[in-house]
Amino acid sequence: QLTANSVDPCDQFEWLSQLFIKARQSEQKIVLVGHVPPGYFERAKNFSWFYPKFNERYNSLILDNCDVIATQIFGHQHSDSVCLLLW
Repeated sequence: QLTANSVDPCDQFEWLSQLFIKARQSEQKIVLVGHVPPGYFERAKNFSWFYPKFNERYNSLILDNCDVIATQIFGHQHSDSVCLLLW
């Protein structure tokens, strides 16, 4: 509810964009670790932890910067699962 009307809560997308730029410039890879995962929760049909607009923006950033991402690790779901993003 608190972020529903926000375009970029706490400037997190801008921060991540800048992190990708710095990693690319210094030829480094990034490991993304987060609490709440993007995408849909496999145990509840059509349920996502992100608002759809944030999910789309996050996934767009990931696709645009996959060359500097080593891996992504998330928790929150309290279940053993693996989600593969292929690009």
